[in-house]
Amino acid sequence: GGIVLVCIGVVIGLLAGGGIKPASSRAPEESKPDTVMASETGTLQESEEETLQAPPEEVLLEVDAHPEVNTLMAQYYQAVTERIKELTDLTDNDEEALTYYVKRSIYLEAYQDLKCYTKVGPIEGSYVVYVSYNVKFRELEPLVPGVSPFLVCPRGDGSLYIHEGTVDENVNEYLEEISIQDDVVDLMNEIQVKYNNALADETVNYYLAKMKEEVKVAVGEALAEAKTEQANEDEQQQASNESDQSGL
Repeated sequence: GGIVLVCIGVVIGLLAGGGIKPASSRAPEESKPDTVMASETGTLQESEEETLQAPPEEVLLEVDAHPEVNTLMAQYYQAVTERIKELTDLTDNDEEALTYYVKRSIYLEAYQDLKCYTKVGPIEGSYVVYVSYNVKFRELEPLVPGVSPFLVCPRGDGSLYIHEGTVDENVNEYLEEISIQDDVVDLMNEIQVKYNNALADETVNYYLAKMKEEVKVAVGEALAEAKTEQANEDEQQQASNESDQSGL
């Protein structure tokens, strides 16, 4: 199953990347975004799944407590296309996700005021991370608040990456339990209020709705064009192979 964590507002669904998929929570129903693109590109390795930890019951959210996590998330929010692949487990096969980053970046000027809220993750050395921020869009003056959930995992060399795919049911249950803990729900609700206040500005509301649709269309067109190009290349390769065979 997909990773289960709380998401807030259209800014999350449209701008924060594949990350981990939104699902049920104690947050308000209206906080669930429309899904523009869900990246299900990989699973945690079996060796990692075998070392699952129990969800912490009394450990409160830590704010900016792990510099290496802050550095990773700051790089993530500055990154597009090729750089994204260094920070996540996306690959060249994840064409839709990578195309999404490219088309989305046209509208973004900067993510500001990043804060990383962390809890112990399901495998050793991992973190469940909630990143809050204010987004500065091109051609839009007001900042738009948002918050995004991530599962940050360690590589063999100790460096960290952002998991951008699915997990097994045990990890899923761990993340769901974290997402309904009181301090996490309080954080989600706090950002939800700020986001709703931003949407009260008709200019912001119109801009986000228009951007969402334009990105969706642009991604679809780019993927269709890439599919057509690939089909033409396949036809040319097949014709070349047939020509070589007939000349034998």
